[in-house]
Amino acid sequence: LAYVIYTSGSTGNPKGVAVPHSNLGYYFACIEDLYKGVDHIVQPFLASHSFDISIFQLFAPLFLGGVVIVVTKEEMQDLGNLVEVMKECTVIDSVPSLLQMALSHMEKHDRTGEFGHVKEVFVGGELVPDALLRQLGKAFPNANITISYGPTEATIFCLQQLYRPGSIGMEAKGSVIGPPINGSQAYILNDAGLPLPVGMTGEICIGGFGVAQGYLNRPELTAQKFVLTDPVIARFNNGVRERIYRSGDLGRWLPDGTVEFMGRKDDQVKVRGFRVELGEIENTICNHPGVEAVAVNAVTGKQGEKELAAYLTGPMPLNAKDIRAYLKNILPAHMIPEHFVQLGSLPLTPNGKVDRKRLPAPEGLALSTGNAYMAPRNGVEEKLVPIWEEVLHRDKIGVKDNFFDLGGNSLKIIRMVESVNQAFGKNLSVVMGFKYPNIAELAEFLLSEEQHGENEVSDADMETDINTVDETLQILNQE
Repeated sequence: LAYVIYTSGSTGNPKGVAVPHSNLGYYFACIEDLYKGVDHIVQPFLASHSFDISIFQLFAPLFLGGVVIVVTKEEMQDLGNLVEVMKECTVIDSVPSLLQMALSHMEKHDRTGEFGHVKEVFVGGELVPDALLRQLGKAFPNANITISYGPTEATIFCLQQLYRPGSIGMEAKGSVIGPPINGSQAYILNDAGLPLPVGMTGEICIGGFGVAQGYLNRPELTAQKFVLTDPVIARFNNGVRERIYRSGDLGRWLPDGTVEFMGRKDDQVKVRGFRVELGEIENTICNHPGVEAVAVNAVTGKQGEKELAAYLTGPMPLNAKDIRAYLKNILPAHMIPEHFVQLGSLPLTPNGKVDRKRLPAPEGLALSTGNAYMAPRNGVEEKLVPIWEEVLHRDKIGVKDNFFDLGGNSLKIIRMVESVNQAFGKNLSVVMGFKYPNIAELAEFLLSEEQHGENEVSDADMETDINTVDETLQILNQE
């Protein structure tokens, strides 16, 4: 084995994907062509080492004689610093959510014309919005824009859709994830494991060099997800039944030989680049003593990003603050829902299963934060309230309300701190957003800062908050 990487599991137990060295050897041999148009490779290392895309970001440039810029936690948290790092690079690889934030910063500060030197931009890990695809084409006018797709079980990525400079038109779709890369194979199969014709939706299954050994110490699950192709398919492969991975993703062949991503078969979703099993979150919330039943859904936020919403039933009124505190000790930050809604009962299908399509939108139904409303009491608080309301898309935010209890997450706190810096002429780090999570505390810090100096924070506080930021900002999982 080269590594074992754990991904979310529907039963609450993460599953370890076992990838051998031979897969990586084939993988790097196949992707060398991606860099042929780059004379001097400089690429940022943005991903957490606990995700397999870090293997690509770190080793691909070095194998080809290039340079890797290791991006620090602080640079990841400050969009200005992140953009400065990107300006030094000729190759960029990231997830859509982070690229969207970087592009917004570039546009806000009139810096979109500074990236003509970038030759390759890779984006993947979650669905690429069509509008973002067109933005990337404009922001990086001389770069190939490549959409990458691939689960951990298929070794980093296995399909890619390439757009040459100037070729991204209004008809370009971010859901098109491309043909297989050299050495990889894609199948679109029905429930019986038989291939489907062009235009029909089925399960995306991956064959070729990248298929992992299976799940560590999980033989039954391995047998379920790693299977041999049907004998009908084998007839087109000299009778050999290939071992393939059933991804659970839905897709269809397009007439030009590319694959279009069409969603999921199960309740697995991608949130800020993380692959999440909704069942794992539901099982954890159900253990809360005040919760009788729960359903977790992925909803689309105001910025077009995926967010998690938990719908709860219970005999007594619940509040988001208590549930979030309970989950914080069990789940990683990216698996804690942004929205909590209490219902009298969960909507059910005729066969008794939760009908996710009938779950209401969370806007306007969110649980109380557990704090009584307190209006702004001074000019600084009055200036901060509309910033929070705009970022969180909520009305009547009290100065004692917690940013995360209101649906905040790592991406939103970066937007909030940037807006605060712009409004107050400051240069606060994102750590300050975690350190002062309500308006009253943040306003008090801003007022005291004017009297006692800039951005003072102890080493101990910095380490504590950096650990929280590090967990929530690992949004670069391009599985």
